[in-house]
Amino acid sequence: MVQVVRNKKSNRVLIGVIIFMFVALLIVTIAVIVISGRKAQQEIGTNPTEQQSDEEQNSDDEDGDKEENNESNSGENGEISGEVDENDENKITGNIDYRALVGDTLSIRTTINELFNDGTCSLTITGPHEQVYKLTDKIIPNSASTSTCVGFDINMDLVEKDEEQRAGKWTITIDLASGGRTGQLVSEMTL
Repeated sequence: MVQVVRNKKSNRVLIGVIIFMFVALLIVTIAVIVISGRKAQQEIGTNPTEQQSDEEQNSDDEDGDKEENNESNSGENGEISGEVDENDENKITGNIDYRALVGDTLSIRTTINELFNDGTCSLTITGPHEQVYKLTDKIIPNSASTSTCVGFDINMDLVEKDEEQRAGKWTITIDLASGGRTGQLVSEMTL
């Protein structure tokens, strides 16, 4: 009988150790994810307060009057995306929702504010040393009321191999066209 009690105590201790190790592993995993997300955000220079203040400073025209700035934050990652002038009813409008450099791949994602079953998204990225890269993709439905460009994943080595020449402010322009209507999305990012 004494042996049975020892087995029960041993089992309880073993279960306790396993639960402790599982909880510790879970905490370490969550910490690694949070830290790597913050590190990736710092590497691509997406500090929302710095970007917002840069955009506000750049929106002054020559007369000192502020132009209308139709830019919005898209949440946690501090991405800022441009919208086209919404005063023209015939213009296609939308946002550049996501743009990030992961390794050597620049990923760009969009939302178009209407449902289109076809059309084109013509991407032009212009670098700090007048580097230009162009790519065209399709417009596809995204939901019952919105569309999106298929998505752009650009190997930046094809655009500019020299890391020093790549560093600086890049302008992202996407020209939209569908059914005789057009629009343009514009955003900037620093690499």
